[in-house]
Amino acid sequence: MISGDDMLIIVEDNGIGIDEEKLKQLRLRLSQPSDTLDEDHIGIKNVHDRIQFHFGEPYGIEITSQVGEGSTVIIRLPA
Repeated sequence: MISGDDMLIIVEDNGIGIDEEKLKQLRLRLSQPSDTLDEDHIGIKNVHDRIQFHFGEPYGIEITSQVGEGSTVIIRLPA
C-alpha cells in the first residue's frame, strides 16, 4: 500500500493477540538503541534497526494488537 511518500507492508492476523504488557515491552525494545550481542530473539529489532539505518527514523516496524482479536505489523519504507 502506498501512503503519501511511504510504502506500507501490512501483515494482519486474527489470532490471540499480544497482551498489553508484552506489547509495551516490545514497543520499548524497538524504540531503544540496543546491543544485540547481549539479547535473545533479535529478529524484529534487527530488521527495524536496519530499516532506520538505511532510511531514517520515520521508517521501521510498528506493532499493534488486541488480545482476542489479533495483531497488525506495519513495515514503513520510503516509496
